[in-house]
Amino acid sequence: MRRRTWLKITIGSFATPLAAYSAWQFRDDWFEKRLAVVVPGRIFRGAWQKPRPLRQIIARERIKTILTLTAINHNDPKYVEQDQVVHETGVDWRFVPIHGSLATVDQMAQAVAILADPTLQPIFYHCVAGHHRSSQVQAAYRIAEEGWSARQAWQEVAALPWAKPRTDLEDRRLIEAFASKKKEANHG
Repeated sequence: MRRRTWLKITIGSFATPLAAYSAWQFRDDWFEKRLAVVVPGRIFRGAWQKPRPLRQIIARERIKTILTLTAINHNDPKYVEQDQVVHETGVDWRFVPIHGSLATVDQMAQAVAILADPTLQPIFYHCVAGHHRSSQVQAAYRIAEEGWSARQAWQEVAALPWAKPRTDLEDRRLIEAFASKKKEANHG
């Protein structure tokens, strides 16, 4: 085998996996992460976005408000990046500082009140991964604002492509607790 042919084969065998790995490493810099429409034209949910995808979401959906469902240190690089985008775009930024992956029923109600305020819409809300807290709040919104049952709300969020309904049992428990508290408040 000639040296030049061997060199092409060797470089080619490393280049493709290396390119794929590089693309995988930087995917969040280019692509929106776990974005879903809750109410068309009004409410959108997702994961924490890198600056480029966040700017795309804000521009395309004409976002007026971002709601962050996590407690975060203001020195965290994610916070600093999002703060810069917020200032550049002029959107309002609200927080419901939820620690960990599980909201309380009161935090879910607080988030729903923000989502339901038409003066803040269109609104994009997110947690870190766009899974637990975002799904809990989506279900709470459906229950509180649209009259859905806990079962209906759970089925919707359990059907999301990244959901793990067999292991997200704490999410389901919280959704049921929220629905129960809402029902008590309506009958009390």
